[in-house]
Amino acid sequence: MLALVSIVTAAIIFQYIIFEAPWLKIGMIKIRHIGVSSYKVLNSLTLLNVTIKVENTFPFNVFIVYIVFKVYSYGNFIASGVDIINKTVASESISAVNVNVTIPNDKAYKIVADYLLNNELLSIKINGSVIYTLPTAKQLSSRFEYVINYRTNLTRTIEDRFARVLPIDRNITLNGKRIAEILVKSFSVKWNGSCNGYIVATGSVEVMDLHGNFEVAGVEHAVQFNNVSIGYGFDYVGSPLSPGQSCTIHFTISIPILRLGDVWISHLQHTEHSVITLVGYLILRFTSNNGTIILRVKIYSENIEIVTPIFTR
Repeated sequence: MLALVSIVTAAIIFQYIIFEAPWLKIGMIKIRHIGVSSYKVLNSLTLLNVTIKVENTFPFNVFIVYIVFKVYSYGNFIASGVDIINKTVASESISAVNVNVTIPNDKAYKIVADYLLNNELLSIKINGSVIYTLPTAKQLSSRFEYVINYRTNLTRTIEDRFARVLPIDRNITLNGKRIAEILVKSFSVKWNGSCNGYIVATGSVEVMDLHGNFEVAGVEHAVQFNNVSIGYGFDYVGSPLSPGQSCTIHFTISIPILRLGDVWISHLQHTEHSVITLVGYLILRFTSNNGTIILRVKIYSENIEIVTPIFTR
């Protein structure tokens, strides 16, 4: 995905071809596709595996020795490297080659943040020729800008969904015996902007104890985007409740910008609507003469369908 939101300048070096030779003007090498097939985020580095589809229109095979690449973001140099390929591209065919790119995390996050926060046209270049142009966020306003300008609309959509299903009443059983009942009375969420490569949502859930004495030890949240996990949060609470008592639990959900951008670009290529799934759990602690029992109880699992038109201007 980073290759799609940065300017990549690469040189493909061929062992048997000198392009300036006039007698070889009978074909060409074309770049048909460039994209990130996988990536891994380590402590300080992001490792990208970039797939480049190369078309050979010459009437003979071409042998690719190695690829030299440089990565830029908004004209700022990010990383460079050389990857040995040693692969033959058959005559009149298209073949995929893979390049491993290593980018420092602080710079990797900046690339994505730059794209999310600016409406500039980004291109991928091979030897100075533009071979792929990524539409601006403004051009994708109905589908992409919610990350930038439409968090309010997304928040309203989420809260409207919960307004229809609240209150959520959950019975808690242990060994077939009901030991508690929880009433989730309200739900709210607010986007806190981006911080250190993450988009952060903060919110609250109001919980009431209807039956049984227990302590709300913590609250856990998971976020899925089209069935792909993109966010997680856990907050310690430590609030004891008695029947009839309620408490408001505040939570934080962190979504890596890299992950969100990855699945969102995939979404743009395949569909016009998305589903965000929010799953919430309470970590409850029960204390009795028999000791302490800790239970992880799902309090809700709601699908929020994001249909493109709600984000149009």
